[in-house]
Amino acid sequence: MGKHERLVPAAATRAAMSADRASRRAAGSALGPLAAAFALTAAYLGAGTAHPADRAAVPWGAAPGQAAAEAVPVPARPKPGTVAVTAVPRSRAADSLCRRTYHARGLVTATGGIAVYHWRLLRWSPAAKRWRPYLAAPPAFTVDTRTVHWRPQIVANPGWYRVELRVRPGGTAYSKGFRVTC
Repeated sequence: MGKHERLVPAAATRAAMSADRASRRAAGSALGPLAAAFALTAAYLGAGTAHPADRAAVPWGAAPGQAAAEAVPVPARPKPGTVAVTAVPRSRAADSLCRRTYHARGLVTATGGIAVYHWRLLRWSPAAKRWRPYLAAPPAFTVDTRTVHWRPQIVANPGWYRVELRVRPGGTAYSKGFRVTC
């Protein structure tokens, strides 16, 4: 699982971003832009933050030898401003938990040289009558136009969900709502 695919609670992501902002302010104004440029370069070279669209989706838990036989082709690049979500086929082994994995795809366009994007899985709250953050992935970036992927996993929590892709600069795109049942 790549760095961009780790699933962390949304509250932890917000806390980490606040701590990161505070440390950047404390670094001083003279070295701040230089340190930021080095950090972005290191992150870009050290971690693949997006996958090309021509890769095939491999079922969760499939052995490397099975991947070619069971691979599901990924459709062409999604339309701008949309997020496409598909269910990943479950493994043949019986799973005692209600475990569902989804494949979310969105198109990110880097306007002005760089685009920072952030994935979130939102869950419908009947009590609050609104979408609430359920899972979040760490922010990532790209310097060109590309299709980005995320594979959130929902375990033993049926309900209505949708995926949010927030791009800065740009906007926010949402998938259609989908229902998870056990």
